[in-house]
Amino acid sequence: MDTKEKYTIIEKVMKTEDEAVLNQIKEILEFNEETFWKDINSALKASLERGLDQSDRQEGIPHEEVMSSLKTRRRI
Repeated sequence: MDTKEKYTIIEKVMKTEDEAVLNQIKEILEFNEETFWKDINSALKASLERGLDQSDRQEGIPHEEVMSSLKTRRRI
């Protein structure tokens, strides 16, 4: 992203009065993976680890396939 585009975003942030948008931006900018990992419970950590291990072994279902299945089931 170039500098001009960054300044355009900054201008939009400065002009907005929408607290929800500002809070979302703040959360994104303050996100810290290390803190996130410490804050989640052990069951969720174990589930994420299993998913990552499955992905490493290429046992997962490709994203496109999952989305196609969901669209069919939800008639989207």
